[in-house]
Amino acid sequence: TFLRELDLGQNTLNGTLPTQVSNLTKLRILDLERNGISGTLPQQIVNLEQLESLNLNKNDLVGNIPEDIDKLTFLRELDLGQNTLNGTLPTQVSNLTNL
Repeated sequence: TFLRELDLGQNTLNGTLPTQVSNLTKLRILDLERNGISGTLPQQIVNLEQLESLNLNKNDLVGNIPEDIDKLTFLRELDLGQNTLNGTLPTQVSNLTNL
């Protein structure tokens, strides 16, 4: 059995998002909204190739959005709001239905 959904939203988690999250290769939903997650968005996040929904809204993330986030071809929902992230989303991220 593989973990398909991880919802730890609104849990006052803090610290950085560990790069090991990329080991959850079958993950489809990652919801860590409204925590105190800080630091940068790990480049390894693009290894979550089955990811359909990524919600990191209302954290303390800084830095650049990974340039190759377009590798997440199943991604439909992306919420990075209320962080301090820089950069642009590649035009290839065209499957999004909720941004």
